[in-house]
Amino acid sequence: MKQNDLPRKDSGIDQLMKYAADLSAVYKSEKEKREKLEVVYAQLMKAARFEALGKMAGSLAHDLNNLLAVISMVNQDCRKSEDLGLIQRELKIQAKGISLMSNLSENLARLAGRQKTQRKLFPPSEVVNDSLGILEKRFSQKNITVKTSFSEGILIFGDPGQYAQICLNLLVNSMDAIGSNGRIDIEISHDGGFVLSRFTDTGQGMPPENLDKIFDLLFTTKPQGQGTGIGLFTFKEIVTEHGGRIDVQSEVGQGTIFSFWLPSSEDNYKPKEQKGA
Repeated sequence: MKQNDLPRKDSGIDQLMKYAADLSAVYKSEKEKREKLEVVYAQLMKAARFEALGKMAGSLAHDLNNLLAVISMVNQDCRKSEDLGLIQRELKIQAKGISLMSNLSENLARLAGRQKTQRKLFPPSEVVNDSLGILEKRFSQKNITVKTSFSEGILIFGDPGQYAQICLNLLVNSMDAIGSNGRIDIEISHDGGFVLSRFTDTGQGMPPENLDKIFDLLFTTKPQGQGTGIGLFTFKEIVTEHGGRIDVQSEVGQGTIFSFWLPSSEDNYKPKEQKGA
């Protein structure tokens, strides 16, 4: 037997070396894959932020248009009137509208990462009354009566600007659903560690097949050019962000009831994860 044909004593070491080289190659390959995934993930997160900004910008435009319509109406009344008392009342409505517009723009800035959400304890009844004051003229023109029932001493832990945004959306939707000669009831009460806000209207109502879609982005039952499909999407996003929940009841010809719960204290503030976040 030739010497070269004899088993090598170091064959075990060679196998270990080969195994180590294979492991090194696998590690290098996995590291490269992980780095590529991290780059893709960062790109996706950036794209998601831009998508969220786009949605919020659309919602902002939707709500600002509502407020601008009110302010324009108030300006026209001021120009036509010589009653100083009336002008002062109209100017207060304008000031509330402008303040809410400022809150809406701050919401966009917070989403862009330029400002932090200002969550605090606030009385929801004051926010509702301010929203009603802004829309008072439009309700009067359409002969829509608004009744409120607020339990005493109620506070919500959250962003008052976002709560005002919800109120404005629900009130405008109810007004559009009613058309004219109707009623809106607003109730705010305690419900465990949460505050229940309930908006009931005598509008046209919705068929069952629409109830599962009303919170979808861009879905609207309004005629083309009159609805954006953004208001209720934003409503759900805000409530979810606060760890709350929503219930909707509606029947064609019988009106609609929107109920939603928000935390009454910081201890009950438990935001839920957004889908796709």
